[in-house]
Amino acid sequence: MNLIHSPRGEQAFTMVEIAIALGVIGFALVAIVGVLPTGLKAQRDNREETIINQDASYFIEAIRSGAQGAFYPSNSIYLDRIRIESNGVEIVNIAKKDFDSLPNVSRNLMGLLSTPTRITDVKTNWVVTEAHLRALSGAVIEKGPANENIAFRYRMRSQLVPVTSVSTQQSLGLFRSTNAPLWPLDERNNRVRQVINVMTNLYELRLSFAWPLRENGTVGQGHQVFRTLLSGSITNDTINGGWFFAPSLFTPALMP
Repeated sequence: MNLIHSPRGEQAFTMVEIAIALGVIGFALVAIVGVLPTGLKAQRDNREETIINQDASYFIEAIRSGAQGAFYPSNSIYLDRIRIESNGVEIVNIAKKDFDSLPNVSRNLMGLLSTPTRITDVKTNWVVTEAHLRALSGAVIEKGPANENIAFRYRMRSQLVPVTSVSTQQSLGLFRSTNAPLWPLDERNNRVRQVINVMTNLYELRLSFAWPLRENGTVGQGHQVFRTLLSGSITNDTINGGWFFAPSLFTPALMP
């Protein structure tokens, strides 16, 4: 009896080979499905951080420019709430519907965000302005009143702290060693006046972002703080919506 042998290339897979192949594919699919949520989360986190960085740059420059009026178009500002605390006590709380009725939403927002901390010889009134905002940058689909439910929100806290002035003795200590002879009186006064003038017109701006902002007012784990120095004169313009910087103007300080 003669056996007929088919060529090797024409033989079919055995059941064992098919089972092994399916097992390998199954392991690969499980690994891919397991990594997919991590990749999506990383993409979402990167997108949110990018939005925060872009919005922070805008707010810093808008507060810095102050009275020069570099503000966002009012119809692009979507504010849920803004409140101001002084030493932990709430002094301002404006809801969205009341804020939208103001004549210039953008200018009023910048005026409130620029409310400074007041430092005196008696006490320091620490002022923090908190705003609940929808992102200025980001996808176009998130803009407009109709897309309120899908918009990315964050909580921003602004604190504008003046650099405190120093006494005459402290100022002189910055310019000479302990055993060095005193400078002539006119030179000492000029140096002291220079230091106090600079410090009187110098502020530290701190913007603290927390996100995402939920409907109940709580925030997620995203957090970032931005700091910068601002120089110039700041005035309280009650008619046009609060405090504003004038970076080209400086307030001369009185000698102690």
